Amino acid sequence: ELLDSKQRGRERLNRVQRYGAVARDYTGSGGYEAMEREEAALLSSWEQWERAALQTRASLETALSQISSSEQEFSSLSAQLEQDLQDFSRQLQGCRLRLGQAEKKNEGEEAVKGWQMAKETLDELIKAEAMSDRLKTQLNDLCRFSREMATQSERVSALIKDYNSLSLQATRECQSKEKVLDQGFRSAFREFQQWLVNAKINTAKCFDAPQNLTEAASSFQKIQEFLNDKEQGQSKLNAVIVNGELVCSIAAKDKTDAVRGKMNTAREDWKNIMSTLHNRETGLQNLILQMKEFEASADPLQECLNATELAVQESSTRLHDLTAKKLELQKLQSVLEDLASHEVQLNKLKEKAQLLWDEHSAGKGFVHRVSQLSSQCLALTNLTKEKASRIDRIVTEHQLFSQGLDELQNWVADTSHMLQTYSAPTADKSVLDSRMIKLE
Repeated sequence: ELLDSKQRGRERLNRVQRYGAVARDYTGSGGYEAMEREEAALLSSWEQWERAALQTRASLETALSQISSSEQEFSSLSAQLEQDLQDFSRQLQGCRLRLGQAEKKNEGEEAVKGWQMAKETLDELIKAEAMSDRLKTQLNDLCRFSREMATQSERVSALIKDYNSLSLQATRECQSKEKVLDQGFRSAFREFQQWLVNAKINTAKCFDAPQNLTEAASSFQKIQEFLNDKEQGQSKLNAVIVNGELVCSIAAKDKTDAVRGKMNTAREDWKNIMSTLHNRETGLQNLILQMKEFEASADPLQECLNATELAVQESSTRLHDLTAKKLELQKLQSVLEDLASHEVQLNKLKEKAQLLWDEHSAGKGFVHRVSQLSSQCLALTNLTKEKASRIDRIVTEHQLFSQGLDELQNWVADTSHMLQTYSAPTADKSVLDSRMIKLE
């Protein structure tokens, strides 16, 4: 409006100049100069005003343009901030929902899925950190416009706080799942190690040298029972492998290497104890066969020696006649022959007992038994020889007695016959003299 009135001002200036020119023509020199000065001053003031007005208009136009541009920029930045706040809020809400689902997965493969969800959420939140920083920058940019930004500032602060809280929650959830899986593996590994220790304790006596067939059979049966019930150990080993694989699916390389090392140790321990028990089972089976062969040879020999010992002890030297004494002597001589034949069996048994001791880790009970049998056989042989010698002496004495008795009976018979002959009546004196001489 002021610039629009410039034309009226110009017209009034022209009128002053026109009137001044007329007035100067009728004015003295002093007045003339004064009027020129006034006119010049008025023209200068007009020009200054015109320049100032134009400058002011330019300044106002520039300021107006700047204000308009600033308004547009503010509106654009506000709209962008609002859009980013909504996007970021939705993103955080999605992260919150996933973390809520992850919290409910706490066992086995479910825990792995929970960890994966938490880890993916954490990675997303880490990537979203740029959005958090951008929101701060956008808010700072809007603060340059000297507008009321309390609401936007509160919203940005709340979202950043929510973001930090969710980042911490995701980190803790990952750590929690890792701890759960690691504890599961450690627990499974401890249970397997405890089973292994108990297995070694329970089967330790099975590896002692059995002293007899009963002990060997008992050890063999115990190992078989343990092997038939190995599912418990197998299940504990499987638990170690399964839990170890779960840990390795989420852990870092150094942790994975350590876990796989323990898994391999468990596998090797299982393989070793099974191999050891199967080998011992086979060894005991062979040992039992050898022991049975030994017993099959030793028992009849023991029974034979016992029966022979009983017969020898029952043998008597007080028999009714020479025939019985001769039969008893023959029986004892037959016993001596049988005892002599047992020496071969005893030598074979001795070899078997030594083999059981040297190669099959059996106790010395078998060697001792052979020694006892040998001692019994030797003692029985000596006793039988002693009795046979005594009966042989008795038979000899009885034979001498019978021989003497026969000779006496023959002499008595002969003399009795002679006496009867000499007692026959005769009238011949020479015959009587002869009989007298023979009788004397």
